[in-house]
Amino acid sequence: MDFPSDVAIRASLKRGAVYYFKEESISSEKPHYFVVLNDGSCNSQLIILACAQSQVEKRMRARRNLPQETLVVLPVGRYDYFTEETVFDCNSIFKKGITDLIDKHACGILGVCGNEMPSDIVDRLVAGALASPLVPEEIKEQLSA
Repeated sequence: MDFPSDVAIRASLKRGAVYYFKEESISSEKPHYFVVLNDGSCNSQLIILACAQSQVEKRMRARRNLPQETLVVLPVGRYDYFTEETVFDCNSIFKKGITDLIDKHACGILGVCGNEMPSDIVDRLVAGALASPLVPEEIKEQLSA
């Protein structure tokens, strides 16, 4: 049974939830996996997301002068949906409103992944964002709350 988009997103929205969609600010035409970093409660209208990328070496070279913990690399098999080594660049964090996610889902361009990201990985993603000199302080404050 398919639920209305509002229900589907609000029911799944929590720290560690994983969504699959194309982000307009990323030049790639392909969708990406995004992990919710904040608590994602219905009280929070702003959702903070980290983006998974498959171009690990390219990211590592591009961010070589930033703190090492801001790049979180997952080997194949660490998360069910990832079929290759994957990197999260915690220097590039995304903000979305709940209504943005609901609208994408309603249009059929956002998928809700059934398995949440393991909490130890989410902890590393949050720590990476907090360690980044490129993440704005207001995002860091929300992640620390």
